[in-house]
Amino acid sequence: MLNTEMPQAVEWFVSNFDKWDVDGVKEDMMLQDGVLLNNDAKQNKVNERFMDQGKLVMVRNSAYGVPGDILRMEDTKYGFDQDRTPINALSYAYSGAGNVYPDIVAGKYLTNPLTEDQKRYFVRNAMLAAVMPVMSLGYGPWNMENPVYEKVVEKSVSLHHQLVPYIYSEIVRGYQTGFPYAMIPLPLAFPLDENTYYLADSIKRQYSWMIGESLLAAPVFGNDYATAQHRNLYLPEGKWMDWESGDILDGNKTYSDYNFPDEKPPLFIGGQDCIVLREDDRLLLYYFPLNFKGEDYEFIFPDGDSKTQVKTPSKAAESYSLLMDGIKQKGLTWDQERKGYYFEIEQGKTYQIQPNN
Repeated sequence: MLNTEMPQAVEWFVSNFDKWDVDGVKEDMMLQDGVLLNNDAKQNKVNERFMDQGKLVMVRNSAYGVPGDILRMEDTKYGFDQDRTPINALSYAYSGAGNVYPDIVAGKYLTNPLTEDQKRYFVRNAMLAAVMPVMSLGYGPWNMENPVYEKVVEKSVSLHHQLVPYIYSEIVRGYQTGFPYAMIPLPLAFPLDENTYYLADSIKRQYSWMIGESLLAAPVFGNDYATAQHRNLYLPEGKWMDWESGDILDGNKTYSDYNFPDEKPPLFIGGQDCIVLREDDRLLLYYFPLNFKGEDYEFIFPDGDSKTQVKTPSKAAESYSLLMDGIKQKGLTWDQERKGYYFEIEQGKTYQIQPNN
């Protein structure tokens, strides 16, 4: 066994690892391996060196102080307690680790043919992962042999793919500040709102969190994955827009038995009213005229360093203009389907969305 208390042993391991010519590593030393060794932090010194080299490091069952880019939960798969997944994820986020990975969608231990219950788990698990910081698949959705279910999984993956730049920007903010911006439990995001305090348990199953300061995620998941199509939904203060329907909802209110069919992305737009979506090779900033806080939204580009800032309006108007570095641009494009304005963003630019009086 590698003695990580010896610097020369760590250097030997890391230098030989370079021979594989890979960019990252999944550290799997936690839980039972750590218990048997009486040291579940055995790999930390190696992880630190990998991090120093800029490699991607996935740590497992870890704590917020352990070096790593992605925090992978203990195995989640069919047949386990499904309420554990969102509860554990939110617990990690409370500790400051926002870049949480809920394990492979549907797990990797299913065998064909799948039962209907396994297919239901697959579908709901996919939409849960779509609104978490990290998502992966290891079992093909075509194995369900159900075109409707396969479309839901495809939609989940496409949703996450679009959101990745926005999520990554919040992950970087979390790294810089220690605050879990990529997955903020509602009581942490709205500490003065007592209505958020006791929602995320295995009875209410109102598992909700903020992705950044403009997206609220409320996935339907838990041990009732096979049958649940509705959930009580609490929205904090402000105006919120249903991602799918475009309906505008008032905050500080609980919506009883809110409709969440399989195919519905469980997302609500509000807060700062700005998100960035990936469309092919472009990054589009979407502005939704909902709350008019007049705040600055900062987006960090995928290089981890470059930024752009967007000043949002402090009052409503019938139309809006766009300034880039103080110079008026052609204008904002309205997306009727998304019910928001959008424009392509560039690194290092400062934008201002201003109302036309």
